[in-house]
Amino acid sequence: MIDNLSNNTQEETYQCKILKNDTVKINTLNPDTYRKLTRHLNSEKIIHHTYQMKQDIAYRVVIRNLHYSIPIDEIKEELQKKGHAVRNILNIRHRVNKYPLSMFYVDFESKENNKEIYNLQYLNNMKINVVPPYKKCLQLLLTTNSTMDIKTIRIAEWNANGLLHHKLELIKFLQDNKIDVLLVSETHCTIRTVLKIPNHSIYHCNHPDGTAHGGAAILIRTALQHYEAPAYQTDKTQAAIIQIKAQPWSFNIAAMYSPPRNKIEAEDYKNIFHHLANKFIAGRDWNAKHTSWGSRLTTPKRQKPTTIYNKLQLLIYFNGGTYILTIGPE
Repeated sequence: MIDNLSNNTQEETYQCKILKNDTVKINTLNPDTYRKLTRHLNSEKIIHHTYQMKQDIAYRVVIRNLHYSIPIDEIKEELQKKGHAVRNILNIRHRVNKYPLSMFYVDFESKENNKEIYNLQYLNNMKINVVPPYKKCLQLLLTTNSTMDIKTIRIAEWNANGLLHHKLELIKFLQDNKIDVLLVSETHCTIRTVLKIPNHSIYHCNHPDGTAHGGAAILIRTALQHYEAPAYQTDKTQAAIIQIKAQPWSFNIAAMYSPPRNKIEAEDYKNIFHHLANKFIAGRDWNAKHTSWGSRLTTPKRQKPTTIYNKLQLLIYFNGGTYILTIGPE
C-alpha cells in the first residue's frame, strides 16, 4: 500500500495511521496531495471515505431586507465588486406557504476577509442587515414521563466512525452540552454490541449484513416520553427512528446513514421519506455533497433527490453546528 501511495504522491506530504478492522487513516498535509489521492482512490475503485477540507467549507451568512425580486446574478456581481468571492446564493422562502422572503443565504469562499461582510450596510442601493444563520426553532408541547412540561430540547448530529471507540467522550459531550437527542451515523455496531449511556436510551439500526460497518443510532434522554418506530434498513441506507410524544401532534426523529459506495436512486429517497411519515426531523449522512449545506460542489449522488425534496415540501436546515429546537406552546 505504501508503495502504491508513494507512486502517486510525495512521501513527505501525507501520514498514515493503522486503525481497527483493517482500516488505514491517511492525513494529507496539503490540498494538492488530498486531491491526488482522492482521484487515485476513485480511479482504482478503492472503498474509502473522505472529509471536506477546511478551505472548501463555505462561509455562510444571511442578508436581510434585500428584496426577493432582485436577480441573484446581480447580487452576486455586486458582492464580487466589493471583494467577496461568492459561491452560492439562495432565496429564503416561508416554511409554510413557500412565498419568497426578502432574505438570502449567501455562501462565500473561505477567505481572510469573510467577516468584513458584516460591515456591509448597502447592497444594490438598498439598506441591508447581514447576520449569521439563525438556529432553527420548532414550537411544540413536549410530554415527559412524569408531567406535561414546556422546555427546550437540544438535538445534535454526529458521525461517530465507530460508536464504541468514543464512549467516554460521548458521555462527556452529552453532559457538557446538555444534549437530549443525539443522532449518530456510521456506528459500526452489530447485534452483539452492548453500549449503555447513563440516563439515555439507545436505538440501533445496524447494517443488514451483520458486520461492523455503516449503521445509525439514536440516543435520547429517558425522561422524554417516546417509543421506537420501525427502522428503515437496507444495504443502501440505515435509519434508526423514534417517535416523540408532543402536542398538538407527535413527530418522528430519524438518524440516517448511507455508505459512500452505494448509488441511491430518486425512488430510494422517496421510499425513505414516505417511511418517516408526514412530520419528522431527520439527521442524515448521505455521503453526498451539495451547495445547499455548504459544500463546494454538487455530486451526482445528490442531484436526483432534489425534485423529491421539492415535491414532498422538505426543508433543509444547515448551520454547521448543533441544532437547538425550542419546545413551547403552539
